[in-house]
Amino acid sequence: MMAIPAAVVQLLGRGAIQRVIAIGDCAPASKAYEAASSRSAQIRAMLRAADAVADAWLPVDVPRELNTDPDRLSHPASLTAVVADAEALGLSVVQARIPDSVWATLRAATLLSLANERGHASQSDRADEHEGACERDSALG
Repeated sequence: MMAIPAAVVQLLGRGAIQRVIAIGDCAPASKAYEAASSRSAQIRAMLRAADAVADAWLPVDVPRELNTDPDRLSHPASLTAVVADAEALGLSVVQARIPDSVWATLRAATLLSLANERGHASQSDRADEHEGACERDSALG
């Protein structure tokens, strides 16, 4: 939910976005953004990263079968067709790349998933960060 807003912030600069309406088809993620907390270490990592993007988040959960545009947008091979469709509707298209820091956050959250599966899950952000660092170090070593 925070990757595209993070790309916009990278393009326009810090402070460019104060509020985000985040539309997605993952009910647990939407609920976590609404509550600004989660029992999932992975989602807590996303929430911490989202705080650096915008001050306020309004999550909107939609049924998967109605959330087709993000699927089109997530496939690079569809870019030309998506741009053409947008321009045909009179929209201006600006391409923004997902920042490397977001990819790093996603990789770190994946490593937290390993910590959860191994029974090392934590309920605190500080412990999450430590677990993620340990998982990262063991994956690299």
